Amino acid sequence: MSPTKAWLALGSLALLAAACAKAAVMLWGRPELALARALKELRNGDTLVVARLERLNDPAELALMRRIALYPRTIAAAAAAHEPHRIAFYLFDLASEFHSLWTLGNSSPHLRFIIQNDRELTMARLALVQGVVTVLASGLGLLGVGAPDEMR
Repeated sequence: MSPTKAWLALGSLALLAAACAKAAVMLWGRPELALARALKELRNGDTLVVARLERLNDPAELALMRRIALYPRTIAAAAAAHEPHRIAFYLFDLASEFHSLWTLGNSSPHLRFIIQNDRELTMARLALVQGVVTVLASGLGLLGVGAPDEMR
């Protein structure tokens, strides 16, 4: 490799590292908080078995499922374009949708993740929460951002 090409490659890596760092700074707060909240819900729930996802019919739940389904395409597009900020923006949007659903459960008890008298719905919602946990942990890991198991 010529010195010029090596310099350009090094410059590209520096730009990529700078973008990752900027994305990590932008992420501080929401995705980490979402991950901690989701893990708390999973600790408060039962062990997941088979979940009947067709029980999830609230528009906010469906929107969250659609957002989770975009993760593989988002990663592929970010990698192809060398734009790691796409991952950061995606995680921020996923965290925002999760926080919205969590807040809806505070004001509307029938939308809480854990419903004491409906085990089937609880399992479906906890499976959705597990999906959020998996994607947030994976995305934050790709960006090199650590996340706590709980917020204090």
